[in-house]
Amino acid sequence: MTEQEERDAETNFLKCPGLSDISSDEEGTHKEMLKDRKKMLEQPALTEGAMERLLRESEARTEKKLGRKIQGLKNSIEEMGEHQRKMQQTVNDHETRLGNLEKGQKRSAKEKVEEERRICSRVVLRLKLPKKDIRIHAKNFIYTAALDPNGARKDTRLQAATFAETMFQVFQGVMSMNHQSWGSMTKMVFSAETVARDFDSLFDEQNNMQHPETGDQLRCVIPRTKEQTDAATKKWAVGVMGDAASSDQKKEEARKALQRLGVPLSEQPQPRAPEGDGDLVMGGTERDGQ
Repeated sequence: MTEQEERDAETNFLKCPGLSDISSDEEGTHKEMLKDRKKMLEQPALTEGAMERLLRESEARTEKKLGRKIQGLKNSIEEMGEHQRKMQQTVNDHETRLGNLEKGQKRSAKEKVEEERRICSRVVLRLKLPKKDIRIHAKNFIYTAALDPNGARKDTRLQAATFAETMFQVFQGVMSMNHQSWGSMTKMVFSAETVARDFDSLFDEQNNMQHPETGDQLRCVIPRTKEQTDAATKKWAVGVMGDAASSDQKKEEARKALQRLGVPLSEQPQPRAPEGDGDLVMGGTERDGQ
């Protein structure tokens, strides 16, 4: 092979697809290899062993430089992979938060509907109505109770009929039930809280009435609002935890109830051994109950 053919072969070698992206430093390394080989050809007095040694040294320098470049590329690839994993984790966390937010919104909407339905319902204890055509029977009961001269409303026939028809039109549901302790009862669900309060006008201030036909003593159970329920629960829990005679189980139930209401542990009343009138400590501040 002539010197020109050797140079052409080296040039073609450098044009291989796998080496097309080699950096300028690597190209310089290969040029050094060409120079080394050219020097070896220009020194015919060198022995074959010396030529092999020079060639190995040149290849070693090339491999060392390529090794550093390849390691740098590997490090960059690993860093890019780690960055990609972090970005994917960020995306996953964001999607999880959005999913939880959506679930929370749906749950809140459902709870709101359930709360509105609960507030619009009334349970009349000891009122037994036939299950067949129960809405008609409920309408007739309302008419009779509104017309009763001894009742709370004392309506005229026209007023009682109008009132009963209005109640009938806004019924969302009427259910007859039987409770183990209370016996017969009827639950009525109205379309709005204002309508339910109109129904309450059939009963006296204690929410009681005497059935105008059977003479049974009826009682209307009016559900508390969430605020009223929370206030009553908090009052009960504070009373239990402030009572030295309360059992540990009762105190634990009261503590959990306060936690459900969002009362921080530092603000929860802590019972202490009775001294004098058994003062109660709340949030580190002594209360005398006055």
